[in-house]
Amino acid sequence: MQKFNAGVLLMTLMVAISMLLLLTSQSVRADLPVHCLYNSTAPGVWEFELTDQNMSGDDVAAKCDIRAPIQATRTMKVYLQMPDIAIDEKGNTGFFTLVYDQGFEVVVGGNKYWAFFNYTTAGKDSQGNDIIISNCDRTFTGWYHEAKVKAKSWGCYRARRLSLLQGSTATPNKFTHTVAPRPNYKGMVFKNDMSLINDLNALHAKGEISWKAKPMQEWENQPLETVVPKFGQRSESFRLKQRREHTKFMRAKFGEQANKKVLLELRSEDFSKAAGNLTFHHLRDIAAKGFVSIPKAFDWRNVNGQDFVSPIRSQGQCGSCYSFSTTAMMEARKRVFTQNKEQPVYSPENIISCSFYSQGCDGGFAYLISKWGEDFGIIAEQCDPYTGTPHKCNLNQACSTRQYWTNYRYTGGYYGAVTVENMQLDVLKYGPLSVSMEVYNDLFNYHSGIYRHVSSSKLTSPVPNPFELTNHVVLIVGWGENEKGEKYWIVKNSWGTSFGMDGYFLIARGVDECAIESENASAIPTQP
Repeated sequence: MQKFNAGVLLMTLMVAISMLLLLTSQSVRADLPVHCLYNSTAPGVWEFELTDQNMSGDDVAAKCDIRAPIQATRTMKVYLQMPDIAIDEKGNTGFFTLVYDQGFEVVVGGNKYWAFFNYTTAGKDSQGNDIIISNCDRTFTGWYHEAKVKAKSWGCYRARRLSLLQGSTATPNKFTHTVAPRPNYKGMVFKNDMSLINDLNALHAKGEISWKAKPMQEWENQPLETVVPKFGQRSESFRLKQRREHTKFMRAKFGEQANKKVLLELRSEDFSKAAGNLTFHHLRDIAAKGFVSIPKAFDWRNVNGQDFVSPIRSQGQCGSCYSFSTTAMMEARKRVFTQNKEQPVYSPENIISCSFYSQGCDGGFAYLISKWGEDFGIIAEQCDPYTGTPHKCNLNQACSTRQYWTNYRYTGGYYGAVTVENMQLDVLKYGPLSVSMEVYNDLFNYHSGIYRHVSSSKLTSPVPNPFELTNHVVLIVGWGENEKGEKYWIVKNSWGTSFGMDGYFLIARGVDECAIESENASAIPTQP
């Protein structure tokens, strides 16, 4: 087989970030190339076209194919106001959020509405790239249901924007970009780039970086077709750049408001009861005080001598990091809520096979899998053991005991409201937190220390400039500081125990390194 090192891999991916297969007529089986922003959505008035709400959750996916027209029986107007307010035509006030740039969820009038934004294709450009047009004033067919756990009554809906309020700074209704063809990795294998590893360790020896590198021996000589999916969901550089810019803007405009909301929640009666059921002194202290004191260091792997984090696993050759991160969060939080009396391991396989909110081995979002946990629940690993190959789903299979989740959200309340502080408070209150981050080629070879991406300009034998390749999903289990006062997150990965520090790595905290402080998802287990 042809040898192929990580540096060349990055060059290939930079030149040819691939577009996954377009949606089939039956299901969502591809990473959606749509790109829509908040100011294409709000402030403005949307019209929802709705079918009757008489379907069950078991058959809604087949009856609400996202590309198929619907037989609407009524309409409803909804006003969306930045940053997260929804008001229906009856005057009911609710909530909305974008999910990255893919779609939006609206919760109002006793129902939840979710849909992906619409996009169309317009042939190819002169370089053979697919031309994608995001139609940000409308959605594909989506799903709506009662706003409760394990909803019984479902329907289909589509949304279109009627108007934007005067004075809004809306982007155009349509956004056009191109996506390159999928690279062909057949016959190629992964080779650790030893020149990169040596350069990184030389920089560490000189005190210029705070982490060491090592070969990722487990991947050596593995077919690239099985290695590339580990890096996460493909995402063009402009989308990742705009995610950072969006988060920066939302923090500046609404960040103080979002943090106050989190603090009020922490002082609530509900939190006092939750903390009272736990034996951890830091939680009791937070509940008792009129303010929140975030500890300098914290690690759910060792709280009063107890480990609340499930074992490291490997996602294999499937792009299922989002499923592994979300189930790992739920495993840890179930341990926290039961004081370690229950130590479940949940099935990522069932999610990649069954969830029509995600794209199987082609990626997904932790927010939507947390939503799946509320709508359909998740099952134990032994009920659907992991193979990394999606199979035909049967939600009513024999091993049908399901754990349901609720209160899924972004920390801060909506997409763009994430801050370091509200991430820490969520981890303290509930347990480890699922987060997204950008993956560069030097992370593959992380060994120990506080990771920061090293640009090629610092390398003696530079690899191609590391394009912002993928959107990977991992789990924050705690944080700390080193002897120099450098702050870091403690992160659980899904690349097996041979990666990093027995499957974990540290990454710089407080500087949005690799966008790790831009997007996350939180949820809590329902009680029996």
